[in-house]
Amino acid sequence: MPASWAFSSGNGGRGVSESVLDGILNHKQSATRGGVLGVYQVSSQTDARRLAMEAWSRYLDNAPTAANVVEMRSA
Repeated sequence: MPASWAFSSGNGGRGVSESVLDGILNHKQSATRGGVLGVYQVSSQTDARRLAMEAWSRYLDNAPTAANVVEMRSA
């Protein structure tokens, strides 16, 4: 499963809105909203995106590690 699917499905299941996830993943539909939504919805949802990314980070920090995963450390 691609990481973007896990991120999108995992956060969607936690109540993060589709529009926030589309913005984080930079999906085309978030940038080319048509009709009334495209005219009036100009928010980048920065706070909602940050909260979703922080929640995902906490989830990953607490996820069990598979035996074949090696932690990457900075030099």
